[in-house]
Amino acid sequence: MEIIENDASVWDTIWEGNKPLDLELIRNNIEKTKKSKLWKQYSKIVQEKLGGWKNVKAIEIGSGMGWHNFVAATEGAEVTFLDYSQPALDLARKRAEAFSLKASYIYGDAFKILNENEKKYNLSWSFGTAEHFRNAKRQQFFQLHFDFIVPGGLTIISCPYKYAINYRLWMYYARKYNEWSFGLEIPYSKSEFVKRLKFSKNNFIKVLFDEGRPCLNKLMNVLKKHSNLRYSLLYFPIRLTQKFQIKLPPFNFRSVILIAEKS
Repeated sequence: MEIIENDASVWDTIWEGNKPLDLELIRNNIEKTKKSKLWKQYSKIVQEKLGGWKNVKAIEIGSGMGWHNFVAATEGAEVTFLDYSQPALDLARKRAEAFSLKASYIYGDAFKILNENEKKYNLSWSFGTAEHFRNAKRQQFFQLHFDFIVPGGLTIISCPYKYAINYRLWMYYARKYNEWSFGLEIPYSKSEFVKRLKFSKNNFIKVLFDEGRPCLNKLMNVLKKHSNLRYSLLYFPIRLTQKFQIKLPPFNFRSVILIAEKS
């Protein structure tokens, strides 16, 4: 399968035609997120470095609907959504307004917006965005997170983990059977994050891993449609690990997350 380089048209297709908002489901997911291990770690660092969410001025780069920005806004943060997909921003606005949350929305290419936008933030973050770049642009996008924030500001960059077996299998077979719709993705490793951070000359705080295996269901759906043999071979081992909640790193990992501070 030919992999399409990422541009707005790829993401417009993904975000257009979404279902109406399920407000009760969103409320439940907000509560679930705030109780999660990762969100508690984010909150601890935000408290230590910035004095709490109410002091945060955050920009989510390549936000899509921007779930993390949205949850931060419920904590009192001032948030900005930045994306070059207008349908994504429209959905982000729709969800925020449904919960009476104030937010700002910037439509455009993050590289160009940086030169036009004088406002500086103390938190920049992206989730599932940095892996869509390669070659020189990969470091440039990484650096962009620090260019948007003031000295002492925080950045959080989350990407699919290079060694997450479930993710790699899903990507491989989705591409093999022409089921992949997310354009170019080159997942990150911990070592790549550390190397790029050293090159940027900013300060390391920590690397975290997000557990969870949502790619397994996607993988099984692809195999069920296209390969009964592969589906049958994987079905019982996967169901056993799910039933007994067996954790087999890196099988149970989903994302690798860098937390850093601008020097």
